[in-house]
Amino acid sequence: MIEPSAPRRRIRLDPAPSIPYPARRAFVLALREVLTSGAFSSLNALGGTLRPRRSKQRLSELAAGKRLPDRDELAAVVTACRPAELSRLQQLLFRAAAEESAVAAGRAQPAFRLASCAVAVDGRLPAVDEFRHWTRLGVHPPITRLSSGQNLSERVRAGELPTYVEREKDAELRPALAAAAAGEGPPVRLVLVTGASLAGKTRAAVEAMQAELPTWRLLIPRSARGLAEMLDAQFNLRHTVLWLDEVQEMLEQDIGSEQLNRLLDLPVGPTVLLATLRADTQDAFRDTAGDRLLRRANTRITLHRRPLPAELERALARAHESDDLWLAEALDKIGDRYGIAEWLAAGPQLADQLEYARASDDPVKQTAAALVDAAIDCYRAGYTQPIPEPLLVAAHQLHLPEHLRHAPRPLTAEAMAWARTSIAGASPLLEHHRNWGDRAFDYLLATASDTALATPQRAAIPKALWQHLIAHVTPSTARQIARAAYRAGQRDIADDLIRRNPHDEPARLYADVGNVEALTELADAGDRTAARSLVELLVDRGDAETLTARAAAGDYFAGQRLADLLARLGDADALAARADTGDDDAAWRLAELLADRGDINTLTTRADGGERHAAYRLAGLLVDRGDAETLTARADAGDNYAALALAELGDLNAPTQPDPQADLTAGNDDTGAWWLVDRIAAVDRLADAGDLDALTTQADAGNPHAAWRLAELLAERGDLDTLTARAAVAGFASNQLARRPGAHHLAARKLVELLTDRGDLDALTARADAGDTHAAARRAELLELRGDLTTLTALAAAGDRHAAEGRAGVLAARGELDALTTLAEAGDDAAAWRLVELLADRGELTTLTARADAGDNYAGRRLVDLLADRGDLDALTARADAGDTHAAARRAELLAERSDLKTLAALAAAGDSFAALELTELRAEQHPRDLEG
Repeated sequence: MIEPSAPRRRIRLDPAPSIPYPARRAFVLALREVLTSGAFSSLNALGGTLRPRRSKQRLSELAAGKRLPDRDELAAVVTACRPAELSRLQQLLFRAAAEESAVAAGRAQPAFRLASCAVAVDGRLPAVDEFRHWTRLGVHPPITRLSSGQNLSERVRAGELPTYVEREKDAELRPALAAAAAGEGPPVRLVLVTGASLAGKTRAAVEAMQAELPTWRLLIPRSARGLAEMLDAQFNLRHTVLWLDEVQEMLEQDIGSEQLNRLLDLPVGPTVLLATLRADTQDAFRDTAGDRLLRRANTRITLHRRPLPAELERALARAHESDDLWLAEALDKIGDRYGIAEWLAAGPQLADQLEYARASDDPVKQTAAALVDAAIDCYRAGYTQPIPEPLLVAAHQLHLPEHLRHAPRPLTAEAMAWARTSIAGASPLLEHHRNWGDRAFDYLLATASDTALATPQRAAIPKALWQHLIAHVTPSTARQIARAAYRAGQRDIADDLIRRNPHDEPARLYADVGNVEALTELADAGDRTAARSLVELLVDRGDAETLTARAAAGDYFAGQRLADLLARLGDADALAARADTGDDDAAWRLAELLADRGDINTLTTRADGGERHAAYRLAGLLVDRGDAETLTARADAGDNYAALALAELGDLNAPTQPDPQADLTAGNDDTGAWWLVDRIAAVDRLADAGDLDALTTQADAGNPHAAWRLAELLAERGDLDTLTARAAVAGFASNQLARRPGAHHLAARKLVELLTDRGDLDALTARADAGDTHAAARRAELLELRGDLTTLTALAAAGDRHAAEGRAGVLAARGELDALTTLAEAGDDAAAWRLVELLADRGELTTLTARADAGDNYAGRRLVDLLADRGDLDALTARADAGDTHAAARRAELLAERSDLKTLAALAAAGDSFAALELTELRAEQHPRDLEG
């Protein structure tokens, strides 16, 4: 009789844990099922087959949901048990990890004012798959009136979109996002979708994001400053998509490129920057910080309105398989000229409407065409914001036929209404932004750019338009207008705007427009910002020759970035030559380059010659290759880097970290703080929902956060009437504002900011004359930006200190030293400050010295700073010995930069406290790369 075989033993686990987080719970249950259905009798047996070996304790932690595995650990475990389940378990892991990031972010920063920085839902970032506000994402509304007579308006209002027709470029776009979901590649990656207007960029990016990253959080920043606030607060951005539709709008902001670079440099992820870029805007960023940012894209794909024939045929075949009414309409209309997305957003229809208006004999349509053409030219000239009606009306005169240039006002109003009427239920020629202005539909902007490229006679912006723009320039538009003027050959206009822009350093603006000559002049005069900007521009252009010359002349930053450029060019010989002369940055970049190439022989030669960077990178390369034998030999020979690197090849079964599950559920005993957090979150939910009535009620009851969010919401909507009404309640006495119920002064401030952005000088003047000091300050800034010296002088004579500051700014921009000197000697502090700055910019040491010796403290400080920037140690010493403490401090800094320990020690011994401090810090300082045993 055959004995029955004993039943095969399987892994037995403790009862399933209670896990409050759905994605983590789903992953743990699926993993437990895999573990218990495999061929192993125990966790010990399973762990023994894995490489590297996993202990029972580590596997038990996974089964209990106490920690999430990394991708490699999950693959090893599932492959050993049930390989067919690996793909499913990986997707569950990615979702659990995204959930963990979201929970951790909410727990770590519950009081963060998220809604003021980004689009929020219930006080949190929404998940990708729950956000359905298509126009907020940038998807153009589709046509609603079909040629058959059917009206699809109700379907659009219900949130429906035409069926998406997959593009062949999806095969490049979606894997890039899937790799991020899997934790592959860099911690933060930039995925850029470019193409013409209405090529389907935004829709393709939305569909890819929802397909590959549905559980990730979605961050739509309100502005570059909002993003900066989140980064400053170290907001958790793991498993987050930063959505940047029309990324050029972020890059146009004064700190946009800087903040996106900060984000790309974060060491922790995964995070995705998913951006779209209109092809016609790319030239505007050439040789700028924005251009350098875009070149950091890890994945870049380009979509065309009408794909190449083979792809188009396949796309049309997919579209024909659908019973979608929108697609049926597009297939019937696009012929052999247009693309599906292009037609559905009414692009060709709008272009035809504009051409029809241009050729019409109807005065209303002729005037409407002139308004649209003026809006297009304003955009091309750098006024990329909605255009206020006074500017648009003035500019459209340049496009009107002679007999209409003095037409009555009702004709212009009628033409404006006609241009703002949507075509086929989609978009109008002019998109109106209430209480702000109008902007030409972006398809018209793109086609105008294409026409300008094809016909140079259409490329020139009317000269008279520049004067209109200067008369209506605002702080938020000055930078872009200057850049456009420089590109258009209007350098005088660009330089004038740059000189009198009170919000930006000239060096940054000259760098934006790529003016090497102006940057060089400023840098040689001691402007540190200009010197750095110049070097970055030279690196961007690959100008190693000029960088080498500046480095040889003592420009430390040029030497540092020269090493970066040579590494980027792969010029190991040039790096070696500089390294052998003592250039530490070149030595470091050379070691990196050799390691990237896997050049162990050259690294070994340089390491054996005493080059510590080569030794460090060599040790890392040997760790990557698992070469314990060579590491041991080098460690035994006294190589400390090799000795430390051996630890990385040690036992992986070390005890794990404390249970992260406990951290996720940790509470806070400070009930008062949590009450405040809940109150703030409740207000943010009202603001996100656009509930003006509820916000008003809370603001009037004394809730300051509600007052601020109400003011923000009204400003976003351009609701001047309500803001003005609320501001009127406050009055203008600043000592009373803080005590007024509802804190109406917040509305007053937002009202002034909105008027300034619109360039409404009359309204600002009315408020300033009524006692609003904030309006007076912004009025002065606007007048300074426009160079209106007459009005500023009159206001200053009437006692307006803000106007006095603006007057001094205009005089400084014009270089009028005599006028500034006269005002300064009459007791004008603003003029005195501007005079000193102008003298410093010109490097006029003699005049600065005279003013400093006459008791001008600010002149003394600027003189010392200028001497320090020039490296004039003798002059600094002379002033320090005469009792100038600022000179003593800058002398010590300069000696520390030169690593002159001997002189610092001598000064410290003589009682110089600044030298003593720098000496202590210099001796204690240890560069992260200079690791010693």
